[in-house]
Amino acid sequence: MGTKISRRRILGLAAGAATTALPASQWLFALDGRGQIVRAAAQDGADWTPATLTKAEAEATAVLSDIVIPRTTTPGARDARCHECIDLLLSIESDEAQARFKDGLAWVESRCEAAHGKGIATATLDQVTEILHSISDEHDTHPDELKLGVAFFKNLKDRTIFAYYTSREGHVEELGRAEHIGMETFRGCPHRGIHD
Repeated sequence: MGTKISRRRILGLAAGAATTALPASQWLFALDGRGQIVRAAAQDGADWTPATLTKAEAEATAVLSDIVIPRTTTPGARDARCHECIDLLLSIESDEAQARFKDGLAWVESRCEAAHGKGIATATLDQVTEILHSISDEHDTHPDELKLGVAFFKNLKDRTIFAYYTSREGHVEELGRAEHIGMETFRGCPHRGIHD
């Protein structure tokens, strides 16, 4: 008897990042005094203000990430507040990386407006999914005019997968892993190398 593994589970197992235990049901990324990314407990995202994206860009990112990992029997990307994580990670990246993400997001936004007369946040799920399908890696090749969108969608998927599977919703609720893994104290394999 074969075991069928969902695409989401495979992506989650591949992400495999370390997490820390938190008392709250939601995790929120934050920076500590040394500029390291840490998690802080949060009740909800009502008071959240983007660090890098505008509110409109953050909402568009939330919509797009939720298409990448939608809610099923477990929470989706919006439930896990992946857009907040993406915004935070962008805030500590280079100006070039931030511009590349924002330019790609603007490309998808303008494509959606041209095709449907609505932006990402107000278009229907089917309308936005149609745009994303045209730039997905399901196609072997893409015309030159889609290259910016293709690069952006890959970037968005990578960021969403990382954010989701390091959140409580992805790591614990979907994958069923423990609330904490002691990776912070792991200093590598204790065995001596062949060149020691």
